[in-house]
Amino acid sequence: FAAALSPSVWFAGGAMLDVIARAPRLPGRLYVDIGRREDARSVEFARRLRDVLLEKGYVAGRDLKWLEDADGVHHESAWGRRFRKALPFLLQAATP
Repeated sequence: FAAALSPSVWFAGGAMLDVIARAPRLPGRLYVDIGRREDARSVEFARRLRDVLLEKGYVAGRDLKWLEDADGVHHESAWGRRFRKALPFLLQAATP
């Protein structure tokens, strides 16, 4: 499992999105979030990451949890608040 809180996938023009799209889909749960009060570029690229993961076959609510925090900023205080939601999802028992 992995958690990406406010991921900086915008770096290098979003090249990481291409790497993820080409990589094999791995088993496990993924949690991705973004704060809507972060800069627009960060929000846009985080949404692109979500879309790439869905296209790879991750299923929302089953092995992918996506969260947009309406009041979230790019800061440890926001990540700490959201991490409390990520951990139970990542550690729950697998469903068939």
